[in-house]
Amino acid sequence: MRDARRRLHRGLTHLQAAEFLYETHLFPERVYTFKHALTHDVAYSSLLHERRRTLHARIMTALEDVAGDRLDEQIERLAYHALRGEVWEKTFQYCQQAGVKVREQSRTEKPWLILNRRSTHWSISKSAAILSRRSISTGTSASDLRVAAMPRVLEHLRAAEALAETLGDQRRLTSISRR
Repeated sequence: MRDARRRLHRGLTHLQAAEFLYETHLFPERVYTFKHALTHDVAYSSLLHERRRTLHARIMTALEDVAGDRLDEQIERLAYHALRGEVWEKTFQYCQQAGVKVREQSRTEKPWLILNRRSTHWSISKSAAILSRRSISTGTSASDLRVAAMPRVLEHLRAAEALAETLGDQRRLTSISRR
């Protein structure tokens, strides 16, 4: 284990020296990110699909272990990595939980903040789309999920309409009315 940590540290130091990575946090643990999005994209796309899938599944498992009983704090990340890791049962579960989280947050936040929030991507409707594409044996059908997502979709459209009206944006109002 120590040898693996040393190799990892050495590799990270080398990537920092070459200005590919930089540290974003030191405490409680070090966190690194790519200096440029293009570098991230090239590194990610150079991995074979099966390797990416395996890494995402492992990241999801590691997040579950680290989060423990506080999974809700990482739910969007868990949903993302479960989807990319093709862990379908957990993808469905985490997307549903992320949708519930967004719904709860929307009761206290301004509509335009919710519409721009990344977590809205991982909503109940996303679960339905995943369920439709993959045969997952669950007690909930894709049509049930879509029906459950309807009030949320309508709520987003109403909020977007109100914002477009406030801004006097006729193009967006027309676009929203088509939906």
